Amino acid sequence: MPINFPTAPALAQTYAYGSKTWAFDGTGWKLLGSAGLVSYSANTTLALLANNSVVLHPSSDTAARTFTLPANASVAFPAGTVLTFVNQRGAGALQLAVASDALVASGFSGSYTAAVLNANTSATAYKLSATEWLIAGASSVVDSSFSIASLYSSGQSGLWYDLTDGTTLTTDTAGTAPVTSGQQAARVKDKSGRGLHAVQATLANRGVYATAPPSLVFDGVNDGYAVATFVAGTLGANMDYFVAVKRATSANFVLATAVLGNQPFFAAGGADPATLAAVSAGTPTFFVNGVAVAGGTGTTIQQLGDAVPVGAWCVVELRNLNLAAWTEYKFGNSTAFELNGAQGSAVLCVAQSDAVRAQIRQSLSDSVGSLAGTYATVLGDSTIAAYLGANAVSTYLATSRTLLNLAVPGDTIAMQKTAWQGAALRAQSKWVMIEVGLNDVLSTEATAPVLARLQDLVNTVIADAPLAKVLIAQMTPCKGRLMADLGATNGPVAYQKWLDLNTAIAGGGASPITGVQGRVSAHVPLLNDGAGNLLAQYDQVSDFIHPNNAGRQIMASAWTNALNAAGIPP
Repeated sequence: MPINFPTAPALAQTYAYGSKTWAFDGTGWKLLGSAGLVSYSANTTLALLANNSVVLHPSSDTAARTFTLPANASVAFPAGTVLTFVNQRGAGALQLAVASDALVASGFSGSYTAAVLNANTSATAYKLSATEWLIAGASSVVDSSFSIASLYSSGQSGLWYDLTDGTTLTTDTAGTAPVTSGQQAARVKDKSGRGLHAVQATLANRGVYATAPPSLVFDGVNDGYAVATFVAGTLGANMDYFVAVKRATSANFVLATAVLGNQPFFAAGGADPATLAAVSAGTPTFFVNGVAVAGGTGTTIQQLGDAVPVGAWCVVELRNLNLAAWTEYKFGNSTAFELNGAQGSAVLCVAQSDAVRAQIRQSLSDSVGSLAGTYATVLGDSTIAAYLGANAVSTYLATSRTLLNLAVPGDTIAMQKTAWQGAALRAQSKWVMIEVGLNDVLSTEATAPVLARLQDLVNTVIADAPLAKVLIAQMTPCKGRLMADLGATNGPVAYQKWLDLNTAIAGGGASPITGVQGRVSAHVPLLNDGAGNLLAQYDQVSDFIHPNNAGRQIMASAWTNALNAAGIPP
């Protein structure tokens, strides 16, 4: 008996007949409860699909796409729905986004707005409740929900001077005429909503607005600003302070002051041994680009100054400040200290968690053209370093950043950790790519301690460079070399170790590598002969382990795609 489906149905409309129910997916009626495959080559909000359906982004579509899981209120996928997403080999990066529901990604802490799939990967989405999805197998995640404004959304104390936003700087103290490039600013708007706008009535003492990057430039003589009305209790007893700053000289400079003249202030530089703990009745600690400054709660002006680079942007951070007794707020100059350089955003807020502090630093970093964006770091061994006539993989990255290529032929994971810790500029990396481990595999050591060292390396990088995006890449095929070096007995054991480590790097297995913002795996099947060996056409010297330049270009392409998918172009 024919079924008379409704004509002109709406998207996701259902129709029941007998004991079965169908849903309209935009092109036809689909029987719910039956799995199938659907393919999209455009940005798409999913219609109601059957449980266990496979959603494909095909290799024919090389553009980056977003597939959106709709809000439960608009398309009610039942709890327990399981969808598999496949981003086919050669396809552009795929984001799995949620319209309004919560998205949790396995292997990543927190709740996110999207999960990212690199080419030649898959992920599974589980609907855990009416308003929560879990994504397992994501290459990286996206969190676009954070904003500086959210720090003040519930009336919290503090202030926010965004000197990168020209619309908040005006040439008049009344705040009516926005500055343009090269003009002096008379007033700085407080974007926190607390109304603590800062002004400078004297023309000669005003900073100059610059646009490359957007910032306010101070002359090191007398430029500075003050809040017109400020009384004790305006600020709280447990505050965090962040400021993006670029020093032009190594002279002393002031970040903020309570009262002009021998009163508590934040200052840095020179040979001043005075402790900075005087700014607080609490226990303030100081950080530059997320790295703790020597001295702890006894940090001196000189120690903070030594930690702030000259000629480069950085974020200076002061945590757990007790500013309840402050009766004035000024920045740019005091009687003894003047800023000779540029300042971006300054954020003073109630004390935050370390995770939120990292987001604040990143926001301030991005606002001045990414203060940590000058550098990118590569960690690895001879499979990615220049070796036996083959170029370093980083040679094939199209990047304007300064590469800190720490990869060394013969290095183990532990040796690369030492190299990383010895790199003076490591904290200023915008991204860090880790592809190391083959020299640890080439042994009879068990998998667990090798995996522990790799996780320790990742953790160390994250701790030292909190502003950086950290990505990890799977090791290249090398079964032939393992068999040749370790023999018929130990060779297969080592190969299994290679398989287990690569599974963990990809985010799978019993002990996946955690904490990274991206995982790179697309190069491995392209270099693999199907049996775990390095393809002969990509073998530099027929030693079964070292890719030639053609192979390294494949690796560089995989790195590039992963970096783009993580939202941080090379």
